[in-house]
Amino acid sequence: MVSMATALRPCSLLVPSCFPSIQAHDTRVPPGKVLKLIKGLYGLKQSGREWNIELDTHLRMGDHLTVITAYVDDMLIASPCRREVDRTKAEIMDKWGTEDNGPVREFLGIKITRERRQGRITLDLTAYIKGMVSKWLERTSEQTWIPMQSVAGIAGGNKCNPDQAKQYQELVGQLLWVSNTVRPDISFAVGALTRYMSEPIDSAWSAAIHLLKYLNQTSDYRLNLGGAHRSHADQPVVTYTDANWASDPTNGRRSTSGAITYVYGCPVSWKSHVQKCVALSAVEAELVAASKAAREALFFSYLLRDLGVFGVKPTLCTDSQGCIQVSKDPAKHWKLKHIDTRYYFVRDHVQDGDISIEFVGTANNVADILTKPLKGLNMTRISRMIGLDMPLRGGVEDALTSPTRDVLNRSSQDWGIGKASGDEEDKQNAKLVGANAAYAQGLTPWYAGNMLI
Repeated sequence: MVSMATALRPCSLLVPSCFPSIQAHDTRVPPGKVLKLIKGLYGLKQSGREWNIELDTHLRMGDHLTVITAYVDDMLIASPCRREVDRTKAEIMDKWGTEDNGPVREFLGIKITRERRQGRITLDLTAYIKGMVSKWLERTSEQTWIPMQSVAGIAGGNKCNPDQAKQYQELVGQLLWVSNTVRPDISFAVGALTRYMSEPIDSAWSAAIHLLKYLNQTSDYRLNLGGAHRSHADQPVVTYTDANWASDPTNGRRSTSGAITYVYGCPVSWKSHVQKCVALSAVEAELVAASKAAREALFFSYLLRDLGVFGVKPTLCTDSQGCIQVSKDPAKHWKLKHIDTRYYFVRDHVQDGDISIEFVGTANNVADILTKPLKGLNMTRISRMIGLDMPLRGGVEDALTSPTRDVLNRSSQDWGIGKASGDEEDKQNAKLVGANAAYAQGLTPWYAGNMLI
């Protein structure tokens, strides 16, 4: 990782920028004249773009493949060859002057831990979350194991005063950062809170504090990039999609879509959002969600192509047989004739062979966590399946009965992700019911009260 002390200053500006005289040492501007800026400065609107053009132009002069992620003046450098990384660092340092921070340990506040023997990388925001807790929580001892009780419970509160409204917007902005980077398990809850950003209400503030308590309790959860989905480790792009049809009365009964994408078994993208249209059936809601998910899957296939991995055919996994039938069958379905053309995007790409679509049992559809508030063992199980490392604390692991611990520690391969159907799915659901009963018997009362489905 390298960091630049003066990233934006060396780059030339394609669009001239002028401003009136400023108070500076030995600066005298004649009356009627202005200062013309010829190099980029921090805070200037176009500086970031101009710097990116400058950096991109220089880096493309080489002949070897080196992948660089640049966020203003912080850069991550990756290459199949260590020598290429060192050579790229040397070139950048020679041209602009940089600080070599060595192997990456933190990037944009995200702690990055490499465990080479286990062949994995984990990401966490533990320090960032602890900072949020110290700022916003008065009593840090209060515990909860679910991100949100219900969406409907937020609506109907009283409008916040201006000071509290500003605090709410700041807190939700921080929660968005945590959700978008390393914590897909809170994406649905954060999405529900963002609906009140323009006019915060006291019940939404309480829900945000509740979510922060959950983060405080689970601050040491880490996102695993070491092939969490072992059954997908050899598949370039797999996207799970789900929809919760018309379950929220507070938003005009619009359905909620969820999608999570894996690249070679690693979770790299997740989204939870309310659909823009009102779906008239569960199949329609699933089709709308699948079309959005297909775009994301195709994006990552194109990204891999740019990195030299060709012939990638993404796999779309859904628990809706109706959605699969509509996507594979070009015949007219009279109950779906009213659907906007854009939502047949997935059908066109399935027909063209660009995407394959497969059935996955509801119990194994990890996108379910992005469409509704989950509770109990189901929340814990799917969070683990997504790829979150979740250490049990406070003697809870000792209290678990062996069947329950067995269920929590199973990988997606053990659960048969992408393969469960029919009788097999029923067997898995039966296992969950039995495990949940064992869970309730083996835990302390306060924990069982929070964790039961």
